[in-house]
Amino acid sequence: MRIDEFLDDFDNLAEAHQAYLNELRAVAGQGGFMMGVTARFAEWAQSELFRYSHVFANSGRPKDFCPEWCPDAFVFLGEAGHRFYIRRKNGSTAIVLDFDLLCRLVLFVFFVGLDDESDIVGQALAAFLLASVVVPRTEPFPCLEQLIESCGQINPDITNGLFTKVARFILLHELGHSYYERHGSEFLHVAFELPPNTVPKPDVVRSIRYHPDGPVYNQVDLAGSANGLLIIPPDFRNWEAEFAADVFAAYASLYTSVGTKPGPAQLDHLTESLICWQLVLFAIGNRQDYMRAISNDTQQIFSHPPASARVDVLLHHLNFIAEEFDPTWRSVTISIFKGHYNSLWSKELLKLVGEVIEYVRYAFDEEGPHINPGRIVTFIKGMDVQAKPSALTKFGKYFLEPFLQQSELIGWREAGQQNSNEYIDYIKTFRLNGRPIILELAERLHGIGVRFT
Repeated sequence: MRIDEFLDDFDNLAEAHQAYLNELRAVAGQGGFMMGVTARFAEWAQSELFRYSHVFANSGRPKDFCPEWCPDAFVFLGEAGHRFYIRRKNGSTAIVLDFDLLCRLVLFVFFVGLDDESDIVGQALAAFLLASVVVPRTEPFPCLEQLIESCGQINPDITNGLFTKVARFILLHELGHSYYERHGSEFLHVAFELPPNTVPKPDVVRSIRYHPDGPVYNQVDLAGSANGLLIIPPDFRNWEAEFAADVFAAYASLYTSVGTKPGPAQLDHLTESLICWQLVLFAIGNRQDYMRAISNDTQQIFSHPPASARVDVLLHHLNFIAEEFDPTWRSVTISIFKGHYNSLWSKELLKLVGEVIEYVRYAFDEEGPHINPGRIVTFIKGMDVQAKPSALTKFGKYFLEPFLQQSELIGWREAGQQNSNEYIDYIKTFRLNGRPIILELAERLHGIGVRFT
């Protein structure tokens, strides 16, 4: 279902949303797995907004948030040009989520964290899914509906949980933009320059680095808190709204997970969600970096900050969240998260993703004139990209479709183990300059250590 048709046809977003839900329910009622999933998650997403409105209407809201805010927002889930965005009309906000992109992100997170060391199929899928998100293409991902169904059969609890965690972050991030525009970012403990009258001495301005390969930030004391004010580069000021929306999502997720004041269990749950969220930010962030590299559109260049900086800001605010709700909180979950964080944002993995982007740009497309617009001009002398048969098409037709047919008969794990050596040999055929680039990425993503059990 094309969301823009509803947004264009109605001046009142409440009426547009009701018409959207009516049509979605009617189509889902005619059968079809994916439309049924879309309908369920559209209803769930709207209920999340109502639940958060209820939190703000009561005394349990976070202390740095405006008590008068009540989100007048409606969630539209469907075909939205492979984007997540908000659109305002007559004082109301439409939160628009592309369902295909959401599914790819959920599947990517699922297969990165699949707890099976020998599952080369799942590992290869994680690599292909990441490539399909990072380099936007009109080409559909093969067997997407069957993969969603298969994940539900492999582990329905994990699949449903990941859909909820990934969708909640994206939903609440977009809602955070609405809050920021009305009430600012008082809750954001970040500055883009030293506060006035700050003496630039080592005992006043401290250096802090979250990731071994990441940038060095500055930090100064913050009155009334044991945690400091994080000073990030002035160039990041353009993205204050994005940082604020991420932090808003963390608080909102924490509060919608409990009916009373959050405690240690809710802090653990938030940290578990961050494990998923940073994988989403990794995929979306590399997509943004790619689009920045090929685009001359300044609005595109300044649309989102580097994803690693977004995770750093979230980590910084996790300290404030713990200080507010349970200063004695200690958790093994945060140690697990930081282990994944160190592996995911390493220079070595980011370099590998860059090489996969090169592979997609130069050795991925189908034959013919329909070259992906993002690839028309190359980085080398501005020449057109040489088109070759699509790797994703071949993967779907000659590998994924037969595998899924086999897995329906004997089960996913059994089908993967039955021909594992042949599968590895096939994945090796996707090569860049003689290197099995997809297999390398598949193994490296699995090596991050995310495991859902």
